[in-house]
Amino acid sequence: MSKAALELGISPPSVTHHLQTLEEFLGTKLIARTTNSIALTPQGRMYSDAIRPGFDILINATDSLMRHEVAGPLRITCVPTLAISWLAEQLAALELRLPGLHIQCDFSPVPLSFDRNTIDFAIRYGSGDYADADSELLFIDKIAPVCTPETARLIGNVDDYLKITRLPTPESTPEGRSMWYYWAKSFYSEEYAQKFEVSFGHAVKGSRFTVEVLKVSQCVAIMDYVTVGEEVRRGNLVSPFDQWVNAPYAYYLLTPKRRSQREATKQLKALLKRTVNQITRP
Repeated sequence: MSKAALELGISPPSVTHHLQTLEEFLGTKLIARTTNSIALTPQGRMYSDAIRPGFDILINATDSLMRHEVAGPLRITCVPTLAISWLAEQLAALELRLPGLHIQCDFSPVPLSFDRNTIDFAIRYGSGDYADADSELLFIDKIAPVCTPETARLIGNVDDYLKITRLPTPESTPEGRSMWYYWAKSFYSEEYAQKFEVSFGHAVKGSRFTVEVLKVSQCVAIMDYVTVGEEVRRGNLVSPFDQWVNAPYAYYLLTPKRRSQREATKQLKALLKRTVNQITRP
């Protein structure tokens, strides 16, 4: 299963899911499992032998087509929050590995359809459930209240958050709650978290601009570490009490469910997974 997943560029659970779907469609078991082994059933072996020539034809046709497409650009779409130096460095490293590769990267949060687009690879922030894509967890970000060091000196305890302008969060939890509520409930009680549902101040849609607002205003906002990590490391912003919690969503690597992966896609996925600790909070 692991070798099949590596060859296909998907996760082992996805291989298992595809096999189960195939068995349901055929109405017979193809795989026999025991405590410590796995093997083809007689029906599975017969089916494998019968369809192998067909797959050989598909593979040869695909390889022939991809040899003509190898010079085509690697088309990537990514959420704007990851338009940072870390991603730029990994794309540059990929170009060094594969001379002649041209990369097109579009930063957009809009919903993606692999079936209707020629996109090779995507990074999205969400629940990881995408109908026409195989998704693989990249990382779960951290969130916390963030402000300038000067504003932080006005916050002696958690109740002081309620006395300072709190920027409302445009993003909500799967249950429709605000991120302020989600954060407060993670550390305190649900009853106490209710106090944080009412926010005051301007609604700022755009995490990068929110950072600029925080730097020049006496206010506080729930922010993700990917967005503010550099400012925190420089000391321009701080998180009072350092109370970071896992975000309710995560970043996922997406590839087309019904198209084979290019070698460049596989190598980029490996690069991102190997270096993602550079941008996540220790």
